[in-house]
Amino acid sequence: MKEEIVKTFDRIIKNEVKNSLSPEFTAQLIAKIVDKWAFEREEELEILLGKDDAEQLKNHLLKMIKKEARDKLIINVGRNINQGFRIGVRGEETYYDFSEEAVAEILKELVNPKIKDILNSDG
Repeated sequence: MKEEIVKTFDRIIKNEVKNSLSPEFTAQLIAKIVDKWAFEREEELEILLGKDDAEQLKNHLLKMIKKEARDKLIINVGRNINQGFRIGVRGEETYYDFSEEAVAEILKELVNPKIKDILNSDG
């Protein structure tokens, strides 16, 4: 029964993350990161988006990002991204992962041990 409760929380977390990563919210988050990055650094940024969201997000982003930052931005479709995005310096292999899967996994790692502790406690 304890494992079923943990699985239920996993499904809830995944569903909530999916609902939270709307194109509008995702575009706002990316715009803030890109504008700050472009102000502080010279490298080009690459953003990897999910295939289904790419065109809609690209249009939102280009309206929101400052002109100076747009010149340093490359937007591509990334493999294995349903919702959310990955962002990193173009030409490097390291990306910050804000994909649906990565955010849900981080939240599960934070929440599941606490749930298991509660379920295993005697009180």
